[in-house]
Amino acid sequence: MKTTIAYAELNNELQELYLAAKVWVSELEFLEREYEFLKKLLTTALLPLVQRDTLARVSDIQLLALKTAKRQEGLKKEIGLYLQRVETYITDSDQQLDITLVETHAALAAELALVKWNLGALRTQVFLLSKEGKNEYSTH
Repeated sequence: MKTTIAYAELNNELQELYLAAKVWVSELEFLEREYEFLKKLLTTALLPLVQRDTLARVSDIQLLALKTAKRQEGLKKEIGLYLQRVETYITDSDQQLDITLVETHAALAAELALVKWNLGALRTQVFLLSKEGKNEYSTH
């Protein structure tokens, strides 16, 4: 038995996928600004305050920052491609849909969640290091 979906219903679902992806773009733009803030905080305010024994931690934090930035850039490109794909399904009703559209949606959602988690971990580490640097600076 073959299940069919009415075009109007399918179009509504596609528009929802499209809008969800547009929200992801907005979230990524916010995350990029947050990343730039943390990067600036780490490089300008914290590095002069850290002791030598914490330089390894600073390097680890910088590595996490670079990985997070690369993930954000890649995800932004992938979401852009996904948006184009969904747009074509919305505007051209004759195209064949397949399950990869939904799978891609789920994969992008998972990747965005991972980027958010990494940025949260980065934020926590930068603020902890900032607090330690402030305490170290105030004792000298």
